[in-house]
Amino acid sequence: MIRYNVSVSVPQDLVGEWESWMREKHIADVVATGKFISAQLWRVLEPESADSVQFSVEYTAENLAEYEEYRAKYAPALQADHTTIFGTRVTASRRVLSEIQQW
Repeated sequence: MIRYNVSVSVPQDLVGEWESWMREKHIADVVATGKFISAQLWRVLEPESADSVQFSVEYTAENLAEYEEYRAKYAPALQADHTTIFGTRVTASRRVLSEIQQW
């Protein structure tokens, strides 16, 4: 399994709009590519930030090839949509994790 994790920092005044858009549109669009088998949206409780809210979006893919196809074919347009709506005020960092073992 591959976990694609996107850590997002959202200014306080955009939290409602951003969270609604993610829940109603963006995450569904990413999953609809067929490259991920599930997705989860998390709100970071600790550490807290005074001027922004931190979120984590996690997408699970069967294997690295599925993730790589997503990055090549779908990610640029989906990320461009996000930038068009929220500009540079919402920032994101990404990482890809490979599962070793589950308990």
